[in-house]
Amino acid sequence: MPPTHEQLWKRRASAVFALICAGLPATVLAHSAGKGPNGGVEVVTADVKHLELVSKQGQIIVYIADAKHEPISTSGGSGRAIVQKDGKTVMIDLVSAEPNLLTGKSETPLVKGTRVVVSATLAGGVAIQSRFVMP
Repeated sequence: MPPTHEQLWKRRASAVFALICAGLPATVLAHSAGKGPNGGVEVVTADVKHLELVSKQGQIIVYIADAKHEPISTSGGSGRAIVQKDGKTVMIDLVSAEPNLLTGKSETPLVKGTRVVVSATLAGGVAIQSRFVMP
């Protein structure tokens, strides 16, 4: 029996997730991780941007700040979070929320071991990519 449309979509999403992870050098993904000031998982990218991933009340929230933890405006920005949990992959669109947030609705709780790849473009074409593993 041929695969269903949903099965094909899930396979493609998993392949995209794997390509994103494999195609990014570790220094672009993040070179440190820890708990952020908003209670989420924080990573520091190679270009010294602080990204913090918070999950609460069905929302994924990504805080973006510079090396001094000053907010970086996300106005006009957008992105996507690829969430992988228990062998399932879900893509979540992220939209800008001032002053320095990207947010999206998630029906998948980000529990321990969940992997999330965030790719976003801010105003002026500034690209951000980071990988998180929920503690």
